[in-house]
Amino acid sequence: MRVATQSVYRGIQQNIWRLSRELKRTEDQVSSGKNFNRPSDNPAAVVHSLGLRATLARIDQYQKNLQTGSQWMDLNETVLNQVSTVAARAQDIALKVDGGNQTAEVRALAVAEIDQLLDEAIALGNTQLSGKYIFGGYRNATTPFVRVVDGGVERVVYQGDGNDFQVLVGPGETISAGKNGQTVFMDSHLFSGLIDLKQAILNNDPAAIQQQSTLLQGATDYFNAQVSDVGIRQSRLKIKADILSRFNLHLQNQVDDLENVDYSRAILELKEQQT
Repeated sequence: MRVATQSVYRGIQQNIWRLSRELKRTEDQVSSGKNFNRPSDNPAAVVHSLGLRATLARIDQYQKNLQTGSQWMDLNETVLNQVSTVAARAQDIALKVDGGNQTAEVRALAVAEIDQLLDEAIALGNTQLSGKYIFGGYRNATTPFVRVVDGGVERVVYQGDGNDFQVLVGPGETISAGKNGQTVFMDSHLFSGLIDLKQAILNNDPAAIQQQSTLLQGATDYFNAQVSDVGIRQSRLKIKADILSRFNLHLQNQVDDLENVDYSRAILELKEQQT
């Protein structure tokens, strides 16, 4: 009889403890607004929540990368439009002096302006964003373009590398935010074209001037094509940003549903447990 009484007592005591724990958990939910306040409240939900939050953290980093990529592309587009204008202006000068009948003074003024355009083109090639040279490739801490004279021969040297600036926008997924200076500037032959045009004007060589004028037209077309390419990549960037934004909202709603308490249900449970 005593054993049976002790068993009943233990059962009642265990039930009281269980009800007390449930009451405490519900009170904590109502006061904190959270479905769980410690891992022991709901271990499976805690693990799920941690996984969702880890994914949200990765998405947040991808979105920051997209913002960096967008800034990089916007500046690329601006520079490419400006350098296209430089090439077009140089071609205009070439057309004005290609007849071979200009005075030495006129040719000297043309050479001086071409020299200024060369400086401007080099400065554009050395454009920086947040302390990084946007056309340096991975060597973006080093000045990409340097004007040198070696043995009386003038040229522009590229000190960057052949890598494009990439941003990570998903697991194993990158977007090229900016092309390297070899591709954008050296392959356009703008620098060499400006230098050769100066010499052709100094020599009063109409055939050479005409040749460089044609080359500069090609450089202008080349830069305009680069601008179009930036526009294509900007569109891809915006599409990816929209996808990540919607995915982020979807996951955040899941986290909210998992972690945040339903006050109506919790208060109802609390009243039931208190009676």
